[in-house]
Amino acid sequence: MEFFYLIPIILESIDFLKFSFQPAFSPISLGTFVIWVYGYLNYNKDFLQNRLTTSFNIIVIGLLVSGVLTETPGNDLTRTLALIIGIISSVGFGRFLFKSKYIEKLYIFFWGMNLYWVYYVLELYLTGKITAEYHFNSFNQGIETVNSHTVSIAISVSVIYLFHHYFSKGGTKNNLIAITLLGASIYAMLIAQTRSNVTFTLLVASLIILLKFNRQIKVQQLVLTLGVFLLLVSYIPDLASGFGDSESSIAKRFDVNDEEYQTSTTNSRKLVYLAFFDRLTNEFFGTGIIRPKLYIGSDDATNLLMHNQYATWGVAGGWISLIGVIMLIVSLITFFSKFFSLYHTLESNVISLNLAILVYFITLFTIDQSGIFFFVFSGLLIYQQTIFFSKTN
Repeated sequence: MEFFYLIPIILESIDFLKFSFQPAFSPISLGTFVIWVYGYLNYNKDFLQNRLTTSFNIIVIGLLVSGVLTETPGNDLTRTLALIIGIISSVGFGRFLFKSKYIEKLYIFFWGMNLYWVYYVLELYLTGKITAEYHFNSFNQGIETVNSHTVSIAISVSVIYLFHHYFSKGGTKNNLIAITLLGASIYAMLIAQTRSNVTFTLLVASLIILLKFNRQIKVQQLVLTLGVFLLLVSYIPDLASGFGDSESSIAKRFDVNDEEYQTSTTNSRKLVYLAFFDRLTNEFFGTGIIRPKLYIGSDDATNLLMHNQYATWGVAGGWISLIGVIMLIVSLITFFSKFFSLYHTLESNVISLNLAILVYFITLFTIDQSGIFFFVFSGLLIYQQTIFFSKTN
């Protein structure tokens, strides 16, 4: 019966746009409400004495201050309050997942997520609803598509969990499953044209391969991991060139030798970051959480998000939130340093989970994302920091 109440969370985590249900007059979805309830029932004040929680608290303080000073304080403060409740309750929900042993069954959830999104992408491509000539986010063909990063982050996180889950077991069958899943997922992400997701997925997959044969991470292993990663990445342009001709959108996006295309995309990112520093200089307390956007002086390029969740918090909450962001990044590095030092002493399902969380938080450097999946992963991180890795506090 308990599992029945988790269904809204499972469905919303897989596809929030399609499977979320928001009751009339409710400011939150049903899945978020269930997390809040489980968070309240499993609350523990020890969770507040944690570096990760402290980092989020400072980010939120900056958002509260900026919210008061914006032209729409009601909307900004309401959204910030929802963020506060979401983070606190998600830790309790993380505790529930570990206590109830559902953490051991997460591979079923990630199977569902991976199959759902890989099928979604391949079905669109193979039926001609999207083509290699257009960007995945294009609406020129008159079809409804979700953002490419929303698709690819789900594929990336799920395949990393499953790749470790099967590859760590060893044996021909498990290795074949792991490699097939990785190959199909990379293929789908190439179609979705998200370079960062492909890159970070291959990076963590390379790390998994090396850790399979080494008891701990040393400099030699890191160098070897980098070598395996570069070897895998070197084949990506050839794979991408298989979609249409050399002028197709997919081929050009992954062709590192196409200097004109790569320079244009790099320059656009430079303009965004220059606008980011300009915004910090001119708005000490930030823009508020509702509209953390940038303007770089072109009508076609206004209202740009940072494509960096950490920088977006800095824009929204100003210098106060930026301090929290820096603390959060340091805390994440500390957490995963401890995690890798304990790598071979942890249960396999805990390792798979944390590798999925790792690729998720790395990818936040190149995308903006929030929602129910962010809360679940943040809660699981904070809970583990408090319980398993308390020596890092």
